[in-house]
Amino acid sequence: MNKEQLPTVSVGIPVYNNSEFLGKTIESILNQTFKDIEIIVVDDGSPCPEVFKIISSFGHPVKAFRQENKGPAAARNLCIEKATGKYIAFCDSDDLWMANKLEKQLEILENNPIYSYIFSSMKCFDNKTGATLGFVPKEVPKYDFFTSQLIRGIICPPAVIIRREVFDQIEWFDTSLRFMEDLEFFLRLAFNFNGYYIDEPLALARKHDSNTTLNRKMFYEPELIIHTRWYEGGKLNPLQTKLVKKKIAKAYFDKANWMQNDFRLKTKTKNISPDYINFMKMAIKFDPKKFRYLQRLAKAYFYKLVSI
Repeated sequence: MNKEQLPTVSVGIPVYNNSEFLGKTIESILNQTFKDIEIIVVDDGSPCPEVFKIISSFGHPVKAFRQENKGPAAARNLCIEKATGKYIAFCDSDDLWMANKLEKQLEILENNPIYSYIFSSMKCFDNKTGATLGFVPKEVPKYDFFTSQLIRGIICPPAVIIRREVFDQIEWFDTSLRFMEDLEFFLRLAFNFNGYYIDEPLALARKHDSNTTLNRKMFYEPELIIHTRWYEGGKLNPLQTKLVKKKIAKAYFDKANWMQNDFRLKTKTKNISPDYINFMKMAIKFDPKKFRYLQRLAKAYFYKLVSI
């Protein structure tokens, strides 16, 4: 492909140490009914040499890049930087595309310039059994896409395709976030641009033992950062403000519980960590009517009282 024959779609795949599924992911993209693509795979400093070997083995139109380990946001950003296509799509290194994904999405984008991005439903499946575990989103969004993204992330990397010019108008993925960088970016995307939803699972998310999405402990800090930004930004309507406050409260609640568990493991006691009470108070501050938060704080104070 020379400079006069740039691809229509650039597909970015960030990968870290995931040699088991990467080949199948790339194959599912190569098997698209729409063929005018380039695939940009960024190895985010994987210690396993097999990863880069797999990427390099495919040849055209797969392009292999490697960087020091900087996290998924930096890897996605390098995909964007290297992309030459009119549209940019993403796929995680353990997920899959249905063969007609790009064809269906491009048909809408090419004929509807009002839309800056298209996303579809995504089916989640168990890697061991192949059983369907659910769909994202669970149902057709009832609100605008930004509000729906606040309620429960409805836009996922494997299911979305975005016009190239969008990346000239907003900041790319936030490299200060090691996790949930996709949620943060898609919130800004949905807030600033018009999109379209295809109610058909055109992407498949593989659930396996190594999924970071299975580890809730990784999420409470980025959730606090992301939602606090929106809360303090002053751009939300009353419903969105209420939703963000509940997200912040839940993140403080999770943080309190994880820190309490760590405190007990380190001290080998059942004492109440001071941090537990402080963070539980913050959860109540942002969601004062949540009975579970009030109950947990009351139990903590009672335990401290009887332990004197």
